[in-house]
Amino acid sequence: MINKAVKAIWTKKSRPKKSILRRWSIANAAFFFVAILIVAFASFRIVLSTIDKSNKQSMIQSMNNLVAPLQKSDVPLSVKNLKSYLKIDSDLEFNKNEYVIQTLPVLSNMIGQKNLSFYIYGNNKKLIFSTLDKSFPFHRDTEGKTVLINYEGSQGFLLSKAISSVKSNQIVGYALIFFNLDPFTSLAQEIFSYFVWIALVGFVTAAFFGYWMGRRFTHPISKITGSMEKVAAHPDEKFVPVEIEQEDEVGQIAKFYNSMMNRVNYYIEQQKGFVSDVSHELRTPLAVIDGHLKLLKRWGKDDPKVLEESLNISIDEISNVKLMLEEMLSISRLENLPHEYLMKKCSPLTETANALTNFKLLHKDFIVELDNKVLVSTEIQMDPSHYVQALNILLENAAKYSPDIPKSIKLTLRESGKYVEASVSDQGIGISNEDQNLIFERFYRADRARNREIGGTGLGLSILSKMIKQYQGEIKVESNLGEGSIFTFKIPKVKS
Repeated sequence: MINKAVKAIWTKKSRPKKSILRRWSIANAAFFFVAILIVAFASFRIVLSTIDKSNKQSMIQSMNNLVAPLQKSDVPLSVKNLKSYLKIDSDLEFNKNEYVIQTLPVLSNMIGQKNLSFYIYGNNKKLIFSTLDKSFPFHRDTEGKTVLINYEGSQGFLLSKAISSVKSNQIVGYALIFFNLDPFTSLAQEIFSYFVWIALVGFVTAAFFGYWMGRRFTHPISKITGSMEKVAAHPDEKFVPVEIEQEDEVGQIAKFYNSMMNRVNYYIEQQKGFVSDVSHELRTPLAVIDGHLKLLKRWGKDDPKVLEESLNISIDEISNVKLMLEEMLSISRLENLPHEYLMKKCSPLTETANALTNFKLLHKDFIVELDNKVLVSTEIQMDPSHYVQALNILLENAAKYSPDIPKSIKLTLRESGKYVEASVSDQGIGISNEDQNLIFERFYRADRARNREIGGTGLGLSILSKMIKQYQGEIKVESNLGEGSIFTFKIPKVKS
């Protein structure tokens, strides 16, 4: 039921409503488009500003060139005397509006630009000269500054100036220059339209490029997602690690994911094995107790000898079950050991003496030799009760698997760099090479043929292994069949 629920939830959510790849492509293209437009607009404004500045300077220079010869007149300017001041040899032509249309190269060279048009007015502010075949209304003096105006649909800069005679210091006329910006505006609009087209092409290009790059970047994520979907849909299948070669953040995520899933699978397998082992280990004592209780119910209770024997066997089996449950709880506590335990310290020499005293009280027929090479002042980073428990497990194991003579055990303490090592060696039945890699697993016992005879739950070494690892230590075994075993664990010293 749980698997079906997980599959149903995952199926609904396995397809994202909004694709990161699509959003990345659009965002990348939009950013490129906006960036191009901003650059285009900024460039456009800079160019216009530069052109405007250049044109204004050109207008002022042209105005000075135009006014300079006219300032020599000491009488008001008119159509008749204008020719001599402008040094024009050809005849001036009059039109119906009584102003002159000048098309000679002389004045064109003075102007310097085709977009400039010149207008000269008399004292009465009527037009007497123009470079174009149309009139231009008189404007007040702009005081030597250019202003932007609109005239008959054309936009441009206007500059006007009163013409003062250098002889009489009287105003003899007015000069006006108009710079038509329409050609520049058209050119600027055309250039800006090109920028817009470039931005649009860039938008499409950036979208495809962003999609292609995004697909490359997200492909590893798709592989991880596919692996998750597979695990969610088929949780009982063996996990296949995701292979990603790139060494970036996504590669790190893949490594962490593989590591996490391997650990999860390991714990799942351990849990399955644990449940299976517990079921197997409990089956025998429960069957024994059940058999004896049924025997007593049928007829054994009337036979004092059978009654006594059945009760004693049942009590022993219950004691074994109780011991097994206590050791299972001990393993559970070690997997979540409080931090304050890890910060405790103890003297290995003192606690070893306590462990040996307790062991000798229970096993008076064993000779225990202590070979100490640890200073009295040396301390290790371990809770005293856990250190004694670790030694007790190894000493009890040595006694359990040394049933025959000689019944001797050697305990060695020595310092090894930043660690203190404790070794327990016996002359018992030994452990095969195949079993040495498995003896620290729960419920595993090397000599299964003698399990019932030797006793125990098969949890002692598993408890010891977890305990040592919790304190950042190490444990190892050296053994040969028929030649005994040497178990060694080392615990870090207290940092000075």
